[in-house]
Amino acid sequence: PREPKPLLAAAEAALLGEPQSVNGSGSARPDGGESDERLVLDYRAGKGPAFEMLVRRHHDDLMRFLIRLVGNRAVAEDAFQETFLQIHQSVETFDTTRRFKPWLFTIAANKGRDALRRSARRRTLDLSAPIGGGRGGNQAVSYTHLT
Repeated sequence: PREPKPLLAAAEAALLGEPQSVNGSGSARPDGGESDERLVLDYRAGKGPAFEMLVRRHHDDLMRFLIRLVGNRAVAEDAFQETFLQIHQSVETFDTTRRFKPWLFTIAANKGRDALRRSARRRTLDLSAPIGGGRGGNQAVSYTHLT
């Protein structure tokens, strides 16, 4: 009998929840590394540095996305950390038959929007504004947005 074609083997593996590459190496990544979905399974099982590998793998793309979304690197870094905290807390609910990256970016977008809402509500006093009681009783205070 003929050996199954690599594409067919990959499709069968995907249906069984075992991501594989078209070349049959057991990896869905062109660089030969484990797939994101495999790393999630490994993390659930407590195997090695799987979570750290996910963070490192997606750091640059996710930070670029968040910086564009929120317009501020510090706020984006906070949203990045909150995203991976949420991933950690919700990892058991992730369906490994689906792709990890859309799930990750959906969570990141929600965390970025939350950060934007928080910063819109947070107003600060201008440090040069008079606090009050000066001549003329001017107690006006200017408010500025943090960006």
